[in-house]
Amino acid sequence: MSVKVMIKRKVPDGKKADILPLIIKLRRMATSQPGYICGETLVNADDKSEYVVISTWNDLDSWRDWRLSAQRIKIDEELEALSEVTTEYNAYFYGDIYLYQKLK
Repeated sequence: MSVKVMIKRKVPDGKKADILPLIIKLRRMATSQPGYICGETLVNADDKSEYVVISTWNDLDSWRDWRLSAQRIKIDEELEALSEVTTEYNAYFYGDIYLYQKLK
């Protein structure tokens, strides 16, 4: 079952030039991972320091494999060092499909 992953980061004003290339690098790397479908990066309209990356994966295991890969962890550690607060990670199933399958 496909899954959407939301990653939320707070980016300090003076660090945007350092963080954005790392986010782009992660996206490029993710595109070659098994199970990756697509992704996008959004900036909060009311709080320009808040970035949300949304990616879609074929299944939760594909996302977890990527999240725990050594190459991703290395870049994520660089991002964490530049961020204001700890990054939030949340994975979501499509509600209607998930509920329907659970009712079967």
